[in-house]
Amino acid sequence: MNVNDFMAKHDITDADLERIATPFENGCFELEPDRKEFSGSHLEAVCTRRVTVIHDEKDT
Repeated sequence: MNVNDFMAKHDITDADLERIATPFENGCFELEPDRKEFSGSHLEAVCTRRVTVIHDEKDT
């Protein structure tokens, strides 16, 4: 699914996207007060094993 399909599926306009992104781009956003931030290995958070994925340089 590309970005345009995703936006259409969720009824998001370019104006909505700009309004939502602005605080993050300006660095003036606040997390919800009761929301926990996790710092550390994602393995501790999800209890799964790590998978290494190797991409060819030409694909970047």
